[in-house]
This record gives sequence, C-alpha cells and structure tokens, in this order.
Amino acid sequence: MQLTALDLFPQRRGTAASVMTFIALTVNGVLASALAPLVTGSLLTLASAALGLVLAGLLAWARYLRSSQPVTEPPTVPQTLEPTDQM
Repeated sequence: MQLTALDLFPQRRGTAASVMTFIALTVNGVLASALAPLVTGSLLTLASAALGLVLAGLLAWARYLRSSQPVTEPPTVPQTLEPTDQM
C-alpha cells in the first residue's frame, strides 16, 4: 500500500511515506486501545486475540497475493526463453 502511495506522488515521496506511516500507526493505536481492555482479563484471552489477529493478517496477505498475481504459463518453446539470434 505504501508503494502505491509512493507511485501516486513520485515528486513527494517523503510526504507520501510519512502520511502512510501516520495512517498505519493511527489504525494500530486505535485497534490496540479498543482491544486491550477486552483481552487483558486472562492470559488465554490475550493469546487467543493475538493468534486471531495473526491469522487475520495471514488471510489478508494470502488473499492479496492471490488477487494481485496474474496466472501466466511459462513458454514451452525453447527459442522464446533466450534470444540467441540477437547476440
């Protein structure tokens, strides 16, 4: 996401990086302040919440990887693998 913001504003990369970092830290702070009072009652609920967030992150990452990479087939003809006629 940060690379997308950097590509949108190539002349202001520092500003784009700072804004994206600010947004990430703000979301992290709001989420932590909302969840911390709910899960600090026992060690089991804290560990369960941490595991749930890790699994949610892994699911989001896997979904992103699946949707962002086009399915392409490798070339089957050896001539297309290396341009030897241009050497």
